[in-house]
Amino acid sequence: PKDARKGQFNALQELHDTLPPTEFEDRCHDLLTQQMGLCAQQFELLPILKETPEGKLLYNTIYSGVWSKYAPIRKHREGKQK
Repeated sequence: PKDARKGQFNALQELHDTLPPTEFEDRCHDLLTQQMGLCAQQFELLPILKETPEGKLLYNTIYSGVWSKYAPIRKHREGKQK
């Protein structure tokens, strides 16, 4: 909604406009899962030491940080649909 109000591009707008809300949320979850899986796969190939501060930051962001931000947003959206 914020992008639409500001007239900004949103890559998910077409999905949002064509899918029912529940299917849209499920599709977004699938896309995020897929993309984070690819990030994790590539991260594991990096020659960065996982015990460095930078490595720990990347690891935590990929494996939990994204999901800890996403979970409350999804819960909020699901609550609005009911």
